Amino acid sequence: MGSVRVEQLEEIEYLSTPEDVLIKKCFGQSQKLREVVWQECLQDVEGIFNKYATSKGLKIINYYHLLTARAS
Repeated sequence: MGSVRVEQLEEIEYLSTPEDVLIKKCFGQSQKLREVVWQECLQDVEGIFNKYATSKGLKIINYYHLLTARAS
């Protein structure tokens, strides 16, 4: 019987511009969808970004799970 270990990793990141928010959220999407999101959402994202951003940018926290398995 092997062993499996799960670790939760936390990464703090700062996004510099409202456009960075959309770039991150649209990663891997089609060009057409990205165009629609930028046209429809950028203004609202700018408002939220400007409200909550610090001098470092908009703080976001990413969580990842690291699985380590060992066969016996």
